[in-house]
Amino acid sequence: MPVMKLASRTAPRRALSLVSAPIILAAVALSAPAALAQQNAADTPQSISPPLPPTKQNKPPVIMYYLLAAAIVFLVVGVNTIPSKRGHQD
Repeated sequence: MPVMKLASRTAPRRALSLVSAPIILAAVALSAPAALAQQNAADTPQSISPPLPPTKQNKPPVIMYYLLAAAIVFLVVGVNTIPSKRGHQD
């Protein structure tokens, strides 16, 4: 009989923890956006400097893109043209 008493004592605690865990998790998840939205004193508009303008705009290497695309197409076509030596196994 002591086993039954032990099980009956731990069942309410287990049920309470199963109920309270999602409630605590929901409270933390709902309060996180409010905490993240608060501004620091250092982030005031006076202390933030504007971003620097870009110094040089590089042109994309179009020739490299075409060579890479041609290599991929060549590999795909080459692999598909390899014969698969499957014979009939009657």
